[in-house]
Amino acid sequence: EIDDDDDDRLAPNAGGYRVVDSPPAPIQPHTVIKLVTGKTVPLREATELLKAVIPPMEAHKVKGTTHRNCFAGKDLIRQLQKQVDESESQCLRFVKRLLEAGILHPVGQHAHRHRNNNNNHHEAVEFQNTSKDYYRLQCYEAPEILNTYRLWPNTRRNCVTVVEDLAKRLTTVELTSLDDTDGLLDYQKARQNPEWHVFEDAVCELQQFDKNDIHALSGAEVTALVLNIYNIMQRYSLVKVGVPVSHSDRQHCATHVKFNVAGEIY
Repeated sequence: EIDDDDDDRLAPNAGGYRVVDSPPAPIQPHTVIKLVTGKTVPLREATELLKAVIPPMEAHKVKGTTHRNCFAGKDLIRQLQKQVDESESQCLRFVKRLLEAGILHPVGQHAHRHRNNNNNHHEAVEFQNTSKDYYRLQCYEAPEILNTYRLWPNTRRNCVTVVEDLAKRLTTVELTSLDDTDGLLDYQKARQNPEWHVFEDAVCELQQFDKNDIHALSGAEVTALVLNIYNIMQRYSLVKVGVPVSHSDRQHCATHVKFNVAGEIY
């Protein structure tokens, strides 16, 4: 049994998380990128802009493996030029920044050279402005792992602080997405909530929190931490994937919906 007095920041209650007065920590400044126009925006904003302007996505087969949600390099440059009315060279420089930031990834033969999964470092891979080389946004790279909207840099905060901030952000989304009629959470409204993409970005920090912090916690605090992470995973999946309504839906969620927590996939 967990004593709620052990740590007010983590203790769960019947409604999910205890609401606290202090706001979540701001997203760190290393999460920005310069657009083609020269404006600097958060990575999440750049991702959403790209999702809106990239060419129609398709499935691309490489050596027997089908890669979904891809687009040709040439189509990406053409669409960027159309949307922002900038030169090809400016668009190519922007795409290079996307590759370096881990927002964009090559698909197929160059992919294995691009990413080192151990530390989220991206090797320099020259962008191929052709109709034969395909690319994909990070938010579509591993759809079964929910908190991979982007790759979190190798900068670590205290695990308790990370979970505390995530709980606040998700609670904010939920409380501002209630149905006007019955007062219950409207999942479609939550997905359209402006704070939803902020949470999707922030929850990626679970990829990199410092597991060494756990050794400083008591047994009850560790249990509370794990329960709160699990609670966040469950609530996040209901909004992101949907509420399972059948036995097969529940089976699929149990076996295919995953999370990256401190580099481990659960």
